[in-house]
Amino acid sequence: MLKKLLLISIFLCLSSVGYAADIRIWEGQETSDKKTPYIVIEGEIVAGDYDRFIKIVRELGGSAQTVLLRTPGGDFLEAMKIGRAMRALKLGSSVPSILLENGSPSCSDKNEEFRGYGEHLNNTNNCTCLSSCFFIHIGAIARYGNYIGVHRPIFEKEKFAGLSEKEAADKYTKLQIETRVYMQEMGVPEDIQATLMDTPSGAIYMLPLEKILKHFSGYLPAHHEWLGAKCGDELTEEEMTKMFSFEEQVKNKTIDRKNMDEYKLIIVRATNMTSCKFKAEKEMREKSFSEFFG
Repeated sequence: MLKKLLLISIFLCLSSVGYAADIRIWEGQETSDKKTPYIVIEGEIVAGDYDRFIKIVRELGGSAQTVLLRTPGGDFLEAMKIGRAMRALKLGSSVPSILLENGSPSCSDKNEEFRGYGEHLNNTNNCTCLSSCFFIHIGAIARYGNYIGVHRPIFEKEKFAGLSEKEAADKYTKLQIETRVYMQEMGVPEDIQATLMDTPSGAIYMLPLEKILKHFSGYLPAHHEWLGAKCGDELTEEEMTKMFSFEEQVKNKTIDRKNMDEYKLIIVRATNMTSCKFKAEKEMREKSFSEFFG
């Protein structure tokens, strides 16, 4: 673990570029009649990125669904502002996924295990989610990807070094309090909060896959339960197994009438549920957009 922390610390020093993040619209995968617009945040987070982010959201007029995070981190206060805006606007978030063969992050849709979005990156070193990136990611109502590294918050070193010891201590104490309040607000478990705050700013603690899958994967619990109540429960594991089996039987032309009838019922339920969720989420985002921008 120590070796891993040191290696990523070196990466942070080498990859820091000191420029504002490139926040842009990327029209991604094809849907039935148009491309889905995504918001890409690539590069280091700096002061002013919140305003740039909000400008892009406003331009999309409520059609944005997901923010693709490709950043080694940066300004923690700015990241928390973006994260709160994402929660208010009901946006999802996607970070890179881990390549199973070597543990490195992937942002490519060519990977067979974890398909990314395949968007163009200005710098492949930005295919990561470290430091304050986590604070943006946890603001989303739906979270995808599993390459996430964290450490305790820190100010820009040059400005922090220019303060007296007392000024630095007071300012840092305030930042720690704001960080804990934010993580509590976003539902981060106490043990992960403690680990994050115990990790020095010059190192990175990579969140274990099992922690990410348990706490930071898919819909927020409240949103999941709301959609379930509104649109019905998702297919059970047994139904999914049957559906795949029936699909093979249809493909091989071996399905009998009884199985075909059951197959049709499963397909109808799945289609109705998906359609209901799409409509509910679209209406939710449009309402949140109107409330956010007045």
